[in-house]
Amino acid sequence: GLYVLELSVEFQSGLGSGEYSALAIHQRNATETSQIRDQQRNGALFELSRSDVQQTKGEDIVRSTWTRPLGPRRSLEVGGEFARNTLDQNLQVSFDLNGDGRVEAVAIPTAGVHVQELRGEAFTTLRLTGGGRTSFEAGVTYERSRITNNYPFSPGRGLGYLRPRLDMRITGRRSGQFRATIERKISQLDFTNFVPKFNVVDSRIDAGNPELRPEQTWSYELGYEQ
Repeated sequence: GLYVLELSVEFQSGLGSGEYSALAIHQRNATETSQIRDQQRNGALFELSRSDVQQTKGEDIVRSTWTRPLGPRRSLEVGGEFARNTLDQNLQVSFDLNGDGRVEAVAIPTAGVHVQELRGEAFTTLRLTGGGRTSFEAGVTYERSRITNNYPFSPGRGLGYLRPRLDMRITGRRSGQFRATIERKISQLDFTNFVPKFNVVDSRIDAGNPELRPEQTWSYELGYEQ
């Protein structure tokens, strides 16, 4: 890779009858990779195809949470998060078009790609504990995002998802714990699947798919831990 940069700032303080916390993260990851396919002819090495890729991934997150006790065994947490995710890629492709042993540059309309996601979410969580042996947590998160890119055929689009979560734990007298969890999960999109790639083995260009959507799953967990 060319470089990796990560900066973070965290703040915590009392606010009214509760506790306030804030977190800010700034990340950048730049890489440069080259793939070359050669062939030996009459003792000489000839270059058949070549792919040079420069990628810069970025992530900026600001998250704030306020937690307020509602009683000796109850608390309420509310908060929000804003995130900006980006991917910039420059792809240079060359391969031997006419079989003369020399590679020629191939023009790709989407060689320089910029993808951006702006995502905001709001969440709340209620926590209850009973006698030190049982705990219950119920929460819901709503996220909304806007994905844009510079593809001429793929305009920006908006996505919205509701993510509920229930978690219950019961601790037995011999330190064993029963656990039950129901949760809806939304995966994070990998922007490297949006952008074009070049396969030097068969000289094939994969255009990528900027219309991909995140995977949605319901997770059910029931277990006992000793």
